[in-house]
Amino acid sequence: MLSGEAKNAGRHNVSWDGRDDVGVSMPTGVYLYRINAGSFQASKKMTLLK
Repeated sequence: MLSGEAKNAGRHNVSWDGRDDVGVSMPTGVYLYRINAGSFQASKKMTLLK
């Protein structure tokens, strides 16, 4: 989980440095992410290239 903290209404950015939760660099690949905001939910794909 990149950010589990509550946010006020508005635009927000979350960055991922390509590392897992213990700091190990993740390999090139397609990764899924999910956004939950109130009743809104979305799942998308992102590609990590090295």
